[in-house]
Amino acid sequence: MSANAGAGSLVASSTPEADRPAEGPELRARGEMVLYRLFDVGYEIDLEQAFQLLASSSPERLRPARGEAQAIRIANPPVTVRLGRTSLAVAGLPLQLEVSARLFDFGVVSLRARVLAPSPCPWAEFVDWCAAINASPDWAGHFEHWRVGLVDRMRPAINRPAVASVAEDYTVFRLRGLEDGEGRAVPIRALGEQDVAGLLLGERRVLSAATRRDLLSPGFSYYEDDLATMAWNAALVIEPAAEDEDVQYVLEFANAQLLELRLYDSQLDAELPSLYDRVAAARTRPRLRSPFRRGRARPGARDSRSGGP
Repeated sequence: MSANAGAGSLVASSTPEADRPAEGPELRARGEMVLYRLFDVGYEIDLEQAFQLLASSSPERLRPARGEAQAIRIANPPVTVRLGRTSLAVAGLPLQLEVSARLFDFGVVSLRARVLAPSPCPWAEFVDWCAAINASPDWAGHFEHWRVGLVDRMRPAINRPAVASVAEDYTVFRLRGLEDGEGRAVPIRALGEQDVAGLLLGERRVLSAATRRDLLSPGFSYYEDDLATMAWNAALVIEPAAEDEDVQYVLEFANAQLLELRLYDSQLDAELPSLYDRVAAARTRPRLRSPFRRGRARPGARDSRSGGP
């Protein structure tokens, strides 16, 4: 999937034809969901040192692979590590997870939990399954546990370690493709606007065309069989090539940058009251009159206009 692709017509259109007709094929999804939690853990991360400290977790320094995505310049590519597979229950559902992390030199750690969906899964059931798992409060404790363990292992590589109160979360629903009830491939244009909106926004009721237009990005496609559509805190990525993760790479990098902007904003908000007080105090402080102000003669100064001594 190209990160620099042209806009497709799937989600961009607000016409009734954008919704899948009732007589269309029964859609089944094959894919997974990836939950991201991004934390600022310090002023800076020495990636070379972190790479060495996390050597047992198969660290990698990856960049976007596709030529189009390489337009995004990342001078110091992040370190990606595998934290292992685990089984746990979320929202009462037993899940098999693959946990990993990506470390950015500006102090951000992005934790990822990859969950395979029951496959193939009817679209309505896939949406319900994703909504139940994505909205579960159980994730907070799990991500906290993984963050603490990772930070402890790499602490010597963190300059001025401190976990910020601001965090960022994002979810990517990644599909390998669509198929009908008999297992035959279905083109992605069979997926309507409301199908996408229900998945990304967690809404079961039909949304108006104006709401879909305001809350969803246009659909971006490079090939006939791929698609990327984004909402504020989630994205749908359809990509049959399992090794192509450039879109997710770019989304993750963007969310890491967004976290830093939110952190700076919160720090500014915290400082503004004291700045206002200092400005007010400076304005009310009495000023000292300078003896050298214009219009006032210095003691003993000669009057050049009279020529006197």
